[in-house]
Parts: sequence; structure tokens; C-alpha cells
Amino acid sequence: MKFKKLDDKLIFIEKLVKGKRVLDLGCIDHTIKAIQSKNSVHLKILENAKYVLGVDYLEREVKQLQKRGYNIICQDIENLNLGNIKFDVIILGGTIEHLSNPGLALQSIKRYMKRDSVLIITTPNPFTPDRIFMAWFSNSPYVNSEHTVYYTPFTLNELLRRYKFKIKEIYFYNKSGGLDFSISNRPRLAKLIYYIKNMKLKWYEEFLCICRL
Repeated sequence: MKFKKLDDKLIFIEKLVKGKRVLDLGCIDHTIKAIQSKNSVHLKILENAKYVLGVDYLEREVKQLQKRGYNIICQDIENLNLGNIKFDVIILGGTIEHLSNPGLALQSIKRYMKRDSVLIITTPNPFTPDRIFMAWFSNSPYVNSEHTVYYTPFTLNELLRRYKFKIKEIYFYNKSGGLDFSISNRPRLAKLIYYIKNMKLKWYEEFLCICRL
């Protein structure tokens, strides 16, 4: 399984959704403030897609955003009921790690995909240095209290395989940009430098998978 570096997630998603019909699942990103921020994935989709439907389970926030003109509905991702509509791109951003039954969600999502549709999944990387440190040295791991699981590219790939999805590409990225390891190239550090250069992608905060049926 090959990993790539992603410098800017928003620019990357902008290119993927340009002129497409897009379903954005878990679009509110916890709060109304988040969905309206300059780093909002949903706003980037709105700026570039042909058609956008947002879905989230936060009923109060959905109603408020509907009043502001957002095309958002309140539904359970594990049991979507969207009629006969199909989408070119479906985004499951920072959401799969919150679900009670991700398998049901994948089955539900498949109903709204065509053979050439793309499913984009983003999720936290459990092996960043800060998360490892907290897991080893603290009784309070660095994790959102609403998460039910951590995924690696390998475990996520196995889950997707069981529901007939294929991962085409995997990108590691940081929310604030790439990591920059500045280490002296003195000979005694040669092995350490080599190790860091080959491991640093796995230290990025999140990863993104491009999946197809």
C-alpha cells in the first residue's frame, strides 16, 4: 500500500468536486461556526460543485442552517433515505470514526453511487507522536470523546473491501500543512535522518482515501 503526501486538503477536494454532484456526509463538522469557517470543507464544495446536498444528524444545527439557505437535511448516515438521486462524489469527512456501525453506513452510501462515482473518506491518524505519547504516558488518550474507533489505512482498507469498495489512493496530510523535520545531516545522525524521512508521512495528523466501487 503506497502513501502520498497532501499539501492542502481544501485545494485537493476543490479539484475533485469541480462541476460535480456532491453528497457531503457529516457536513456540519460539530458546530455551525466550523461549517462557516474559512477552512470549511463544505464551503469549499459549495464554491465549486454543480450541486451539493449536506447531511448531518445534528437536528438543531441543521434547522438553523436551512433557514440560512443551506441545502442540508437531518438524517442518520447509517440509514440514508435520499430517493433515487445519484452523486458523482460522496464525502465522508472526519465522520467514519464517529459511527456506531460503519458497515451499515457503507451499504447505505453505495445506493447513491454510480459505477464511476468516488467516495472520499478522511479520518485521524492514530500514530502521530502526540497521540502515541498520550497513550503511553497518560490515562487520558488524545481522542475525541465521540469517537468509537481509530482507523489505520490497513484496517480501513479491510473494512472497505468487505463492502466491495476499493481504495485507489491514500494521502497523509496535516490540517495546518506539512511537517518539516529539520535535522542536522552530521554522519552520526544519518540513520536517524533516514528513519524520519521514511516514517514522517505516518506522523501526519489525518489521512484521506479515494475509493471506488
